[in-house]
Amino acid sequence: MTFVDQDHILLSKPEPVDEVKLIYGYSKPVSNWSVLKATFKKQMQIYFRYKANLIGDIVRMLIMVVLFWFFSVALVFDDLVHKDPRSNFIFYLSSFMFLVYDGPAMWTPYNTTVEDLYNGTLESIYVNPSPRYTYYIGTTFASITWSSIIFVPFFVTMIFAAKLSVYQIVLILVIVILTLVSISFIGVIMAMSIILWKQTRSLMGIISTSWTFMTGAIIPFISLPIALQLWGFIFPITVGYDLIRHYAFGDDWVSFMDVTYQWGLLIFYIIFYFIISIRMIAKVEKYAKNKGLHLI
Repeated sequence: MTFVDQDHILLSKPEPVDEVKLIYGYSKPVSNWSVLKATFKKQMQIYFRYKANLIGDIVRMLIMVVLFWFFSVALVFDDLVHKDPRSNFIFYLSSFMFLVYDGPAMWTPYNTTVEDLYNGTLESIYVNPSPRYTYYIGTTFASITWSSIIFVPFFVTMIFAAKLSVYQIVLILVIVILTLVSISFIGVIMAMSIILWKQTRSLMGIISTSWTFMTGAIIPFISLPIALQLWGFIFPITVGYDLIRHYAFGDDWVSFMDVTYQWGLLIFYIIFYFIISIRMIAKVEKYAKNKGLHLI
């Protein structure tokens, strides 16, 4: 449509601005469910496509099984009420159940970001109208699903070794799920850190070492010095280990804190790390908008 101004010059009337198109262009926003399905399918295809990595993961788990079996036979802990191989075996079974999910829950978002940086696909994630958070959670969910194939036989072994009741089984599964949720949020935080601060390899190494040795995976948490215990409280898995052993050993396990408080801590970890991860995602999105991810 045209109109005539005071100087009798024909001008074109500007078209109305579509705010949605300004934000998303001509692409429609993608739902969280669609992104979750797509990332889950992609990750599962990767597992079956690259056979060498698949075999390597299985071999790594088998090596850990052998090492933990050796520990259960060779070590005796003063903090265990019953100092016998069976108690040690149950102790390390509980450790192994979480270590199975260590990589999937915590390191998958980080490794995915590294791969996207290497392949040059990170920018496309932040310029498309799709939920970034779901992209990382979907990839993590696929990795956890795959690792559950290894988790199940060890959990069944623990059920018979510790003679768990249905009540104990349900509570332990709830503990595992709640702990994995909070760990997944930590994984997203770590993934965002590599985009914002780049040189994070040393920090990741510190976290990985602390994760293994200062959370109660190798030795009972209450056996650690106070300073290391305070550091270990950063990680939700510390509470997860102790709660599982509380329900596996019953009165034969000495917890470092009242069980009710530990359940409260698990919920706190979920809320706290979820908020931090959301803020980190928002910070990266702002960084990408202002500076561009091509500067990474």
